[in-house]
Amino acid sequence: MIAVQTEYANALTYIEMFHSAACWRTKADAKTKYELLTSRAAKLDAVKEQIRIRVAGFGWKDLHHPWSKNGKEFSPDELFEHLIKKIIP
Repeated sequence: MIAVQTEYANALTYIEMFHSAACWRTKADAKTKYELLTSRAAKLDAVKEQIRIRVAGFGWKDLHHPWSKNGKEFSPDELFEHLIKKIIP
C-alpha cells in the first residue's frame, strides 16, 4: 500500500510539472532549452526528467526508454531524440 501511495504522489508531482514552465511541450521548445544546457550531466538530467513527466506522470509506460541497456548508458542526445520523436508528438 505504501508503494502505491508513493507512486501516486510521484505521478501527481510530475503532472504538476507538466502544467508548469518546467515542461518542454513542443519540439521547438525542447530543442531551444536542450541547447542552452552546457554540460552532459545537465542534459542527461533534464531529458530524463522530461521523459519521467510523461511516463511516470501520465503512465505512458509504452513510451518509456531505458537509461541503459546491456551495460551501455544511453547518451543525452539519444534520449533527447526519443523525447522529440516519440514522446512529444
